Amino acid sequence: IGDQGTGKSTVAKVLAAVKMMLNETSLADSPHHHIMREGKAATEVDFKIIWQADFTKWLDWTGLTNYVYPDSFISFKNEEYSFLYDNGEINIKSTDTDFDTLRTPVDMYIPAYREVAIVLKDKLFAILQAKATLPDILTRFGTGFLEARAKKQQYDFQDIFGVTYRHSHGMDYILLNDGKEILIEDASSAIKNGVPMLIVFDNLLMKRHVQESPFGSTYFPYCPYLIIEEPELNCFPETQEKLIKHLIEQIKEEEGYKNRLLITTHSPYILTSLNNLMQAYHTGKIEPEKTNEVIPRQYWLNPDDVSAYMLLKDGTRKDIMNREEYLIEADEIDSVSRKLNKEFDDLLNIEFGVEEA
Repeated sequence: IGDQGTGKSTVAKVLAAVKMMLNETSLADSPHHHIMREGKAATEVDFKIIWQADFTKWLDWTGLTNYVYPDSFISFKNEEYSFLYDNGEINIKSTDTDFDTLRTPVDMYIPAYREVAIVLKDKLFAILQAKATLPDILTRFGTGFLEARAKKQQYDFQDIFGVTYRHSHGMDYILLNDGKEILIEDASSAIKNGVPMLIVFDNLLMKRHVQESPFGSTYFPYCPYLIIEEPELNCFPETQEKLIKHLIEQIKEEEGYKNRLLITTHSPYILTSLNNLMQAYHTGKIEPEKTNEVIPRQYWLNPDDVSAYMLLKDGTRKDIMNREEYLIEADEIDSVSRKLNKEFDDLLNIEFGVEEA
């Protein structure tokens, strides 16, 4: 979370570019493996050139090419590897000689301007064939939507938006509660943003299964890594709460899969909803049945699985996850409400001649 211009989308896109680039790094391109180039053993310089080309491609895919300068510095680390971009040079180090550990791509980046893809829909392929320029992230989301509706023609979102989506004879319909059916283009902004987002999201989470690795006989779980910009777009607060419950229910796994979801948001309701689900997890350990009556068990969220940061205007970030209470710090959630409440109180004091203590 953070104010406008603090870099929420930039951070998310840099992460996407790094992870996509690492996913493309084949075993043959690892310094741990000996390969031949023009009859000679490839050097570390060769690998860095390969990595640089790959990373430049993915920066372009995220639309960040013009954000990178000669003195740009990017560092990413986790338990398995480290990625460093410094003065135009890339270094990758793995704790394991097997680069399969790097293969955690971003399966989908759902941008804030996703409504455009829905307006274009079936025109996407024609636009691409005409070599028109569209953001790669947008076309990937649009393609994901077309693929999802081809696999499943109807999606029920009555619990969230009060509508059902239906694809029939090349047309996209929204069935309303009163029985009327309209084209998705004629639906509200919340529907045009939210329904396609969930269709793509749900379709990707349906792929939960074990796949054979193309790099050997080993098997690895399909672990979707999804990024959503502002899932709350145009949604009423109550709808935002329902939306978060749906996302968490879908992303959770019982058998050790590591599905991951990164959200950028302006909405305090998103964070408050997450807090309620984390509190339900703790309360459920004490009174599971009573807690289940308030918030059903499928939505309970382990706080150990959550991180929350506020990006600040000076380019830094603040960790707003209270690790003692296992909740996102309330003071950081909705500072504007406190400001508005104080202004209102001040106006009432002026109207009724009340002096501040």
